[in-house]
Amino acid sequence: MKVLTVLRVLPFAALALASIWAANRAPDGRRPPQIDFTVTLEAIANALTNTPHIASMAMLFALAVLATGYSRVWLAAVLTFLVGVSWELVQTTVIATIPVLLTSSPTLLALPLPGSSYPCRFSSVAQPVRAWRRTPESCYVT
Repeated sequence: MKVLTVLRVLPFAALALASIWAANRAPDGRRPPQIDFTVTLEAIANALTNTPHIASMAMLFALAVLATGYSRVWLAAVLTFLVGVSWELVQTTVIATIPVLLTSSPTLLALPLPGSSYPCRFSSVAQPVRAWRRTPESCYVT
């Protein structure tokens, strides 16, 4: 492996392993494995508004894109999703936490998007921005 490749992969790998280790910590001990499979409107709303989880997944996804390159965004999405699923799996035996299957749903729903619509969305937004930046009038605030 080239040094540059290692330096690109190292931040994602380090943060992924550290976050899995942190999710596996059990200060109150262990119990038999348990996962919450309930699907209610409250659980869906909680999963879609869980800001710390979404922010950490966004950070992991950005580091995964850095590691895999923009041409393989789908691989970055898969790696990020696998880290999120591993968080839930290592928490199955931790006392004081009940892993919820729906917590990974925002990542799961976004998984097919990078390969299909993100480049289209990016190009449809980037072209007008590039055109705006080329005009001399855009440099002046009115």
